[in-house]
Amino acid sequence: MSPSSTPLIRSPSLPSTPAVELPLPSLLAQMAIEFQQYRHDEDHHHHAHHHDTCVNELEDIKREVRADGDKPFLTDRNVLRQLVEKKMKRKVVLVRFLSSGTFHKAFIVQLDDGREIVARIARRFMPTLKTESEVATINYLREHTNIPVPYIYHFNSNPYNKLGGEYIFMSKAPGEPLSHFYSHMSTQSKHALLKNLASLLIPLFAHRFAQTGSLYQNHNGSYIVGPMISWPFFGEGRGEHAHLDRGPWPTETAYVKACAQREINGVKKETQGRIANPHRPHLPPESRRTAVNSDDESSEESEDSSEEDEDFYADYRRTQRASLLVAHNLARVQSCEADMNWFVEYMTVGLGLDAADPEFAPFSLLLHDLSVNNIFVDPEEPSKITCIIDFESTTVRPLWHCAQLPAFLASEPNSPEAEFYRREVGKMGEHGERWVRGERERAAWRRAHKVIEWDGWEEGLVQTIFAENRSE
Repeated sequence: MSPSSTPLIRSPSLPSTPAVELPLPSLLAQMAIEFQQYRHDEDHHHHAHHHDTCVNELEDIKREVRADGDKPFLTDRNVLRQLVEKKMKRKVVLVRFLSSGTFHKAFIVQLDDGREIVARIARRFMPTLKTESEVATINYLREHTNIPVPYIYHFNSNPYNKLGGEYIFMSKAPGEPLSHFYSHMSTQSKHALLKNLASLLIPLFAHRFAQTGSLYQNHNGSYIVGPMISWPFFGEGRGEHAHLDRGPWPTETAYVKACAQREINGVKKETQGRIANPHRPHLPPESRRTAVNSDDESSEESEDSSEEDEDFYADYRRTQRASLLVAHNLARVQSCEADMNWFVEYMTVGLGLDAADPEFAPFSLLLHDLSVNNIFVDPEEPSKITCIIDFESTTVRPLWHCAQLPAFLASEPNSPEAEFYRREVGKMGEHGERWVRGERERAAWRRAHKVIEWDGWEEGLVQTIFAENRSE
């Protein structure tokens, strides 16, 4: 790889110090030197042991870099150690890279008392609110349900903290991901798993909230619904936009209208950047040539005139292109407005949100990301759920939205496992029966909602989604 093509990594730095970009090999070498010095200074009596540890950690840093891919987000492990030791009041034995995703990266931190905790560090998408809502959601589930979730030891939602990113220190999930077992579990074991999962989720379906948005905690520990944290509100840089109406909203109609306006405003803002800078007015080129043409021009004047004509013509063409661009942008805004107005009318009048739908209008908490990677089970008995993780972007939604299959079943909604899950839920009393009705009768509503689940509007998007609805 040539020096010019070497990927650049932003090295960790304190908020007051500008971040420095270094080529990857240089940064790894620098981190190795700093880490060796750190380990040597910490305990020079165990030099050989620390040398081996240093080599292992350098390899771990390389794993971290590879996992980051083209979105580098290196963490200063010395700072991480210091923070963990301060908050946990134990010495750190080892820091090991765990994973790197779209929104977070995670490390396993081993303490000297044998415990292992997870340090979850957020990439910058939705400053402060995203972390605070995730923590509040986990705490709510732990305090008010039987759903097994990690324990939060400490968090910092200031994106400019010493570590350089918002972070959460939480207990490590016991067990192993369901993904290790699900494909080769027996039918009997799968059925036991699905019954256990339903027994955890349907009681949550009975919880009620006054607004739609996301969960937060007050200073006194009570829970409130606040601004919504979901991809359309922070994807593609929207997390930095202070002007967005993020809620909370008292009705689903208010939410849908706010989302429609969000997309219209987004297209308007996008097109503003496409309009060319205005040019000073000129006569059309043919008029200009008529005005300056005469028989007594000198050859020098003729050359000057020709150059002026070329300049005028180029400027004229730029003006014409700008006019066409303005017209295109205006048409794009109008098309978005037409789509969004039609969508709002379809949802509010055609489907009858809120007042016309008293059974499914109330709000509950939707756990939207129940994948086989986020459900942990006992490796000796995979039907036993030991922990559920990853609650970022969890939202409070109307019941018709909450009445949906867990994510790992939703990809094949007609599978034997999905049908078994529905039957088991239907046996769970009033709330189970309501869930079954909502899952069956409001499928078109949930599909229509996909219009406002994107991080931006594009021409043809609404038509494509509703064409899929008709085909299903």
